[in-house]
Amino acid sequence: MVLRIFLRVIAQNLQSHSPGTAQVDSANRAALHIGAVAFIHRFGSSLNEHVHFHVCVVDGVFQVVPSEVDADVKTTAAGVIFHPASGIDETVVAQVQADLRRRILRAFVGRALIERVDAKEMLTYQHSGFSVDAG
Repeated sequence: MVLRIFLRVIAQNLQSHSPGTAQVDSANRAALHIGAVAFIHRFGSSLNEHVHFHVCVVDGVFQVVPSEVDADVKTTAAGVIFHPASGIDETVVAQVQADLRRRILRAFVGRALIERVDAKEMLTYQHSGFSVDAG
């Protein structure tokens, strides 16, 4: 669930920061995809239990271009267009991190994993345990 939320937030953000996707209408947004590799890291540096994710995400969005049939009944091959992201700075990363924290805590409350009052308090923590590095 957490990884799904993370990837959804990252995908939405990359789409909004990839200028080439501006001309893609809402009906074709399903043709936009991110590229990512993720794995679960189950322990910390002293082999203590510390479950977290490591995710590498390509800095842009891939658009699937379907094959087309032209007037002469020739089919053009399907393909992929890459739209690089731009303008992702520290402010954007901080906003993504805050959005992730809010959405994940809301999901935890919705599944009765934590109490609403605890989630509200966790939103005020300076070091919340949610971090995104766009280096």
